[in-house]
Amino acid sequence: MTKYLVSLLLLLSSILVQSQIITKKDLNKSYWFTDNKDSVFFKSDTIKIIKYSNQSPEWSKTDYAECEQEYLGHGKYIELGFGKFKALNYTEIYYSSSMIDLASKYNWDFKNDLILRILKNNKPICSLKPISLKEVEIKSRFAEQKDLLKTQELTFVRIK
Repeated sequence: MTKYLVSLLLLLSSILVQSQIITKKDLNKSYWFTDNKDSVFFKSDTIKIIKYSNQSPEWSKTDYAECEQEYLGHGKYIELGFGKFKALNYTEIYYSSSMIDLASKYNWDFKNDLILRILKNNKPICSLKPISLKEVEIKSRFAEQKDLLKTQELTFVRIK
């Protein structure tokens, strides 16, 4: 009986630890990119976002060194900047040109229920539950950075 109780407690504690993949603090003041080929960001049940975590050289006009097009295999992606006070910088990129929706206000929320909500003009456009976080390697956009860069890939499942 004691063995079963201990096993059950270990199982429950591992489930609780696994469910806390990220926190609001992990997203706050961070930038990520995600695939948007064929509008996959809006249609797919599973969404992966990759963190910008490697700074560009000082002489560069870009902030981050990750090469999104190399990682995704194409140039259609969305940049998500999770700012303070729930502000969300949302930019759609199409092969090095960008489209910013200035007429809309984007926000984000990540409460204790562990659901990421993205809002447009205070109306939810998607709700996402994190299911995994892993380290990935990605090429740099700069030739002098020959080593692969390490960053994080966060996978979400869409909540309907």
